[in-house]
Amino acid sequence: MPRPSQEPPPWSVIRIVWFAMVASTFIYLAVLFFAVQIPDQPPDRSMGLALAVASLAMVALSLVVPRVMFQKSLATLELPTREVVDPDASLVLRNEAPTVRVYEDPSAARRAVTVRFFTPFILGMALSEAVVIHGLVLGILGFPPTVFAPFFVIGCALMLPRFPREDAVMRQAEEATGVRLSDPSGPRSGST
Repeated sequence: MPRPSQEPPPWSVIRIVWFAMVASTFIYLAVLFFAVQIPDQPPDRSMGLALAVASLAMVALSLVVPRVMFQKSLATLELPTREVVDPDASLVLRNEAPTVRVYEDPSAARRAVTVRFFTPFILGMALSEAVVIHGLVLGILGFPPTVFAPFFVIGCALMLPRFPREDAVMRQAEEATGVRLSDPSGPRSGST
């Protein structure tokens, strides 16, 4: 597991990785339409069925494994927290103001969350791209576009919503840990 002190990749790098993996889908299509020669003999239908079944497994894995992996990684996050008054809660009695947990060092917590996000993100993108690669293989084997195109569409449909947005990732981390990544009470006196 990554350590909280490990320096995370900048969000711009994570977005470049996302863009490159999405763009590869269109490169594979260009290869199919402009560089691959259709074989003379018809393709083996059993290969199409095998790749379809494998792609279904990849779809399921790409939806489940990264989420579970990220949540388990967040469970290892051991940074100091404290209780502060929740400014978003309605106050019924002044003596019993609702509180929320926040990290002592929110920027260190954000870095630790980013480090823990990167590997599950890459895994989810790679599993999604595997579906596209199965479509590429079907096209190279000589299957018509009506057979291989759905693999490209499904792969893109899995990758496009994974655009890495820092606010969404941090919100997901807050929900998983029950600790806010920003201090609603503002900076503490004496902290830098």
